[in-house]
Amino acid sequence: MARVAFGPRSSAPSWLWVGYDVACTLREHFDVTFFGPGDMPLADVVFVVKYPLAPEAATMLKQRGTRIIYAPVDYFQSRRHMQQHSNFLRLCDIVALHSEVVASHLTGLAWSQMVDHYGKYFLDAPPPFKQNGFALWMGAVQNLPYLLHFLECHRLRIPVRILTNSNCNTGRQAALRVAKRIGIEMRFSRARINGLEATTWTAESQAAMMQQAKAAIDIKGSNFNQQTKPPTKAQQFICSGVPLAMNASWSVTYFEGQGLTVPTPTDPRWLSRDYYLDVLNTAQTLRQKLTLQIIAQQYKRLIENALGSPQDHSADAH
Repeated sequence: MARVAFGPRSSAPSWLWVGYDVACTLREHFDVTFFGPGDMPLADVVFVVKYPLAPEAATMLKQRGTRIIYAPVDYFQSRRHMQQHSNFLRLCDIVALHSEVVASHLTGLAWSQMVDHYGKYFLDAPPPFKQNGFALWMGAVQNLPYLLHFLECHRLRIPVRILTNSNCNTGRQAALRVAKRIGIEMRFSRARINGLEATTWTAESQAAMMQQAKAAIDIKGSNFNQQTKPPTKAQQFICSGVPLAMNASWSVTYFEGQGLTVPTPTDPRWLSRDYYLDVLNTAQTLRQKLTLQIIAQQYKRLIENALGSPQDHSADAH
């Protein structure tokens, strides 16, 4: 049984979602272990989640004959940031991507294959259509300024409520930097951000607010990191039966491939019963493709491909 080590363990939500949960499901196929930051795992395959290994550590692993799979999720902030990690990327046997937009930027650096997030936070059943209500925005607080900027320029037909981690000081400082860069002011009070009702994120509060919301909204920025983010949040809303509106992004392109046209927040179709029914039809099909068991099979194939790959295929990377 091949030895597969997942890591580095971190406090990032992606560690549990992309790393630990799926790794535990793979234990019937592989000898699965976990490693922390700075550890040197002894394994046939090392599956790196989000945070790249130091090139020196990756080189030592390759000298042992270890294969490396790297899932960056949304780690890279810019093309330059990606190039700064080019030495590590060249040592990877496979880069497991959650966004096809990133693949073109890996040409000449690494061999890439697509994987999905599994439906960790999908509602058990879709909520009923609502005539009235609020639109839910949820996400890390550092991504919130893009929504606030949009709302300064557009008046929506329904109120927006926020679900985020605004109690995280690091995230709040990052949000303030983004807000300054795009030219808006952020005002935090106990239960509001820029006058919008704000709730602290937990898995339970997310489930409750998704049930209560009439619709969902997401706004991406125009920079590299925002435009290459995985369609995870959009999948959570649409696969739960919550009608989502958002601006142009990889998520919109992704759902076009699933046969669903996601409207912008100024499109009246967003709040219509017809769009709600379109969302339900898409959810019924897509949910079956994003179960933990199905995604674990994607990982299993990645690992098997890495074990069967030549040690040096950087010249053929795509």
